[in-house]
Amino acid sequence: MTMREAFQNTDLHPTLYVQALEQYQKKGQAEQGLEAYLNGTGRSTKNYGSLGYKSWNRGTSQTKIKRYHRSNKMISEEGGCHTVHAFIKPEEYNHWIKNQLESFKEPDFQAFTSRLLPGVKHILGVRLPKLREMARQLSKGDWEGYLLHASDGTYEEIMLQGMVLGYAKGSLPKKEPYLQSFIPKIDNWSVCDSACNTIRLAKEQPEEMWDFLQPYLHSSHTYEARFALVQLLLYYVDTPYLSRTLYAIGEVKADGYYAKMAQAWALSICYREFPKETLPFLRENRLDDFTHNKAIQKILESQKVSAEEKKTARRLKRENKRK
Repeated sequence: MTMREAFQNTDLHPTLYVQALEQYQKKGQAEQGLEAYLNGTGRSTKNYGSLGYKSWNRGTSQTKIKRYHRSNKMISEEGGCHTVHAFIKPEEYNHWIKNQLESFKEPDFQAFTSRLLPGVKHILGVRLPKLREMARQLSKGDWEGYLLHASDGTYEEIMLQGMVLGYAKGSLPKKEPYLQSFIPKIDNWSVCDSACNTIRLAKEQPEEMWDFLQPYLHSSHTYEARFALVQLLLYYVDTPYLSRTLYAIGEVKADGYYAKMAQAWALSICYREFPKETLPFLRENRLDDFTHNKAIQKILESQKVSAEEKKTARRLKRENKRK
């Protein structure tokens, strides 16, 4: 068994180098050591670090796992021991991801998710906590290499990309090209909203992220507009940005259902947090009747809006459709 063949039969995280020390002292038997490690036939196994991978021990020899090195250079083990390195290509992330998703999928949850997302295809049925766990692992390695080769074959694989963009370290300039590639892939509210909850660049670089969001706020594509609107309601409903956020809500041109629902949601959050400042906009805005009344509905359903403020909002519900 070669190292690459051994890798293809394991669930090791592909952002990592598998460093197999020789199980035997004889030269040329390192692959046997790796095979023993992968098959669990070493003297003992134990969890390795927070990722829960196995490390194989035999006397003073130990298999260790090291992060994938983007320069393609082999990394020597400290202590001068002989090591053999298994190089993992970035595109082989997808092999590990597919294996993990297959092991985590649940038929009942797949059916439940499909009912929530009618029309969305290729749902495996993996719960969000498992996806977030995988995304955190991917983000600690060569996340850029992963995103360049990421598969879009399933709902969960696209969800992972958005989560990795949130968990990975890096500023907006570093992440911007990957965001620009990811956002057009969004085709449902679940991927959109989960990504927005994870991508928190607006907290660290609010003005730069505000500028980045502008083309998406004016996009005619439903989920591009929704991505921008959910970013606003999560990170820009505050004193410095409130007036700009309200104006942006009113200027969205996308007319898809989930874009309109995000507009209504964002307006309701503004009213919840700043009722007095938002009231003039709620009284006079250019939103269509459906979106306006959905905002009122969300305000009335909120447990964080006072009875008096709900009473005021209820009076503003439109009875006739605006043409």
